[in-house]
Amino acid sequence: MTQLEKLFKYFLWLAGAVVALLLCFSLWYVIKFYPRAADPFEVNSPTLEKKLLIATQSSEFKDRLVGSLVAEYAHQNVYIKVIDVSQIGQTTAVKWWGIVIINSSLMDKINAHVQTSLNSLKRAENIVVVTTSGGGDFVPTGLKVDGITTASKLSAVDDILRQIRNLLRE
Repeated sequence: MTQLEKLFKYFLWLAGAVVALLLCFSLWYVIKFYPRAADPFEVNSPTLEKKLLIATQSSEFKDRLVGSLVAEYAHQNVYIKVIDVSQIGQTTAVKWWGIVIINSSLMDKINAHVQTSLNSLKRAENIVVVTTSGGGDFVPTGLKVDGITTASKLSAVDDILRQIRNLLRE
């Protein structure tokens, strides 16, 4: 085997190792950070006058924020319906007092289900879109509703809750 063949063989092994590491990193990233579907649930009676829809994805941060929102409004005679963000287009028949959409940006875009629903909205009041991104600096373009951007830091939940509360008007 010539020196050139040995060098080529070494290069192939090195390239294979780099590809394997990239695949492992990609798999870890998807498992750790890719948004998961949220489990739907309801709090209080749907016959109540005030109704709050929370459309979300599931992650440690988003679940904590949803839990804080539910705790905030459950005792205020508000019917709360929590759904996965992919189901938001199926809920437009109900007259919601407020809608909170919690989603992740992927490749500098908000969730496609969210974008489609926002494009079809006939009103913009009392709708808040919370978008998480790696650094919290992604700003969705063309929003006609109130928006909050943040990194998924558990320490920010109380501040985000306060902002949502201020944006949801009586």
